[in-house]
Amino acid sequence: MPQTVNVRMHATITLASSDLCTVNIAGDTENSVYMKNTGPGKVWLSYDTTVPAAVGNANCLVLAVGDTYTRNHVVRNQVLTLNADTASTVLSLSTSPYP
Repeated sequence: MPQTVNVRMHATITLASSDLCTVNIAGDTENSVYMKNTGPGKVWLSYDTTVPAAVGNANCLVLAVGDTYTRNHVVRNQVLTLNADTASTVLSLSTSPYP
């Protein structure tokens, strides 16, 4: 079942296998977003609202287990989508004000 998560500071998101998760960044006007995939599967990530994250999609960023990703200049209400290839994959996501 698809889920929607609003993140102000931090969220630990458990993803179902091949199930879309929509994340809304509700932090400051401009943010840095830090993500870490703690596994057990891979996570596909898309900041493009016209290309939702999907397992195996070449237009998405893939985070393997243990990978981290930081993106700066993420504006408030930015939407990103996530998907995982393995049930119960955990992604830790944190935001902080961008200087």
